[in-house]
Amino acid sequence: MCSSEVITDVKKVCIIDDDDAILEAIRIIIEEEGYQAVSFNHAAAFIEYLKHNRPDVILLDIFLSGDDGRVICKELKANNGTHKIPVILMSASSQLEIDVIESHADSYIKKPFDINTLMEEVGRQL
Repeated sequence: MCSSEVITDVKKVCIIDDDDAILEAIRIIIEEEGYQAVSFNHAAAFIEYLKHNRPDVILLDIFLSGDDGRVICKELKANNGTHKIPVILMSASSQLEIDVIESHADSYIKKPFDINTLMEEVGRQL
């Protein structure tokens, strides 16, 4: 290895939310904390990304346009290639705790959330 080579171990956080304003806000927060943020406003693009990439943690909105984050989470947890990736569900739903249990998510963040809550939970899962 040359002395000019730098080994980086930047953690990769995938964010899936169909609200572009929330998606952009979370992306900025994640990047300001020194993580690599990869954001998607459609589940299909995220699933395609997973075919060749492995994030360190996934932030997944429950109510996506045309998709259900709980179903996506269940599928991720049932797949040998993705079952170990921590999934944090995000929602304003009053039954979020039940959704987490039923979908086998690792954790959740209730919307609206503050920056500290978001980063504490991401840090816990990494």
